[in-house]
Amino acid sequence: MSELSVVMATYNRAALLDRCLDALAVQTAPRSSFEIVVVDDGSTDDTPEVLKRYRKRLPLRFDRIENSGQAVALNRAIELAAGRVCLFLDDDVIAANGLVAEHLQAQGSGLGIIGLGNLSLQIPTPSGGLARYVERWWTGHYGAFERGELAPTFRSCYSGNLSVPRAALVAADGFAEWIPRSFDVELAYRLTQAGLPIVFLPEARAVQVYEKDFSALVSDFERAGAAAVEMVRREPPLLAQLPLGGYWESGPREGLARRVLLALHLPPALLRPFDRLLVAPRFDRFYRFVQEYAYWRGARRAERNRTRRRSFLGGVVILLYHAIGEPGEPASRYVLPVRRFARQLWLLRLLRYRVLTLDAYAQHREEYSLPPPRSVIITLDDGYRDNAELAFPLLRRHGAVATIFAVSGSLGGRNTWSVGSEVWGRPLLSWPDVESLRRTGVRFGAHTKTHASLPELSPEERQDEISGSCQQLERRLGPIRHFAYPYGHADDATLDAVRSIGLTTAAGIEEGRNSFATPLLRLRRCEVRGTDSLFRFAVMLVLGKRPGS
Repeated sequence: MSELSVVMATYNRAALLDRCLDALAVQTAPRSSFEIVVVDDGSTDDTPEVLKRYRKRLPLRFDRIENSGQAVALNRAIELAAGRVCLFLDDDVIAANGLVAEHLQAQGSGLGIIGLGNLSLQIPTPSGGLARYVERWWTGHYGAFERGELAPTFRSCYSGNLSVPRAALVAADGFAEWIPRSFDVELAYRLTQAGLPIVFLPEARAVQVYEKDFSALVSDFERAGAAAVEMVRREPPLLAQLPLGGYWESGPREGLARRVLLALHLPPALLRPFDRLLVAPRFDRFYRFVQEYAYWRGARRAERNRTRRRSFLGGVVILLYHAIGEPGEPASRYVLPVRRFARQLWLLRLLRYRVLTLDAYAQHREEYSLPPPRSVIITLDDGYRDNAELAFPLLRRHGAVATIFAVSGSLGGRNTWSVGSEVWGRPLLSWPDVESLRRTGVRFGAHTKTHASLPELSPEERQDEISGSCQQLERRLGPIRHFAYPYGHADDATLDAVRSIGLTTAAGIEEGRNSFATPLLRLRRCEVRGTDSLFRFAVMLVLGKRPGS
């Protein structure tokens, strides 16, 4: 019995299939070690003749089905395969001489792996800008795998050059036939969940003859977006690992531009006339935008629920405040006049924003459920006495809840860390204030004991600042789940220290919206300054960042 089955589905690409099989005829692996199984997905060209011709040269078996799609054809090929390992090749992939031998060696005789072969693209000359952008991205991605700079994930598992133990494929019920695209990625996700590691095989080389034009590529991107919606519907944890869960990750301007174009229902085909002109690498950012727009266009059309569509395109804005100024107190960066705070809360209500707590947001993340559209979170750093005297009555009047990140070792005292600023010496909440606010629904998080810059401390000092602050607050308030980094300073050691004591979220001062792609221990916040106008505040709500920053 063959050790490995080269598995292929083919449809109306007789000339490419001829080249593919010709490369398999000169493999260095012994002929007795592998077979080739091809399923013809109802081709109407010369595919049957090509297969019959190669049956004399290769250990080849083939079958023909009515046109049902690539996933169905591949599943049929898996059924026919006799090898312990299935090596998936596309019919436009030309294998290097040692490809089969490399996969055989990597799979060994143990439980097996997901073997990701080294695949490069061969695009026609001349090609348009979008195809060249894809080729450059592909080369960079696989180059990073080869150099060890990037580890492949299930999203990297393209079935053009991929080996998997047949037993694992059977146990996983093969490829999903309910999605027209990304079925290989979906299968790889399930295989990794079952415990199979992904191993990049740099010497298992092949070249894909990539002949897709602008329209075909855009169609692929749109179908990938639609497939992502279906995948998340069935496997909600995928929301944190697919682009579908990170609409704003490419930046606020790009996200806003996509939302406008999506609202106008503009087809990417309008850009096709420019594809032959914009071919230089400097246009890669533009083509990345085209790719992401097409992806989200497909996702938007696949998701028929309007609320879920808006939530996918949303992202939670976390507002960061410090002190609230009394009437007559001048506005400054860290002191927001109480009247401006009142107007901002009024605007949130007028625009129908939903004010979430950090606990509610964390629950959405843990359950892989989408927060409501137009969700914001209100946080106040340091724990000034005016938070109780001025901010809390307004929050209660508007039905909003906030989280105060308190410098626990200074409660009952004054700000001693902001020397020279307008909040230096400002009174902080007392412990009775904190306990009273807690009873009325205000949430509290830790902000260290002394407002120290954590990366500058020794490991022992850093741990004491973090865990000590939580312990001081917990003795009076109960469990503390949330943390804010003083000055926004957080290196890897600081994140490890926060993670080690089991905190749910931690926030810095990096701007941007928060999505399922945002690490819970690196939540972004948008600082609201006391000098900000109401218009500027409204722009911050839209962008998730300060205008001009």
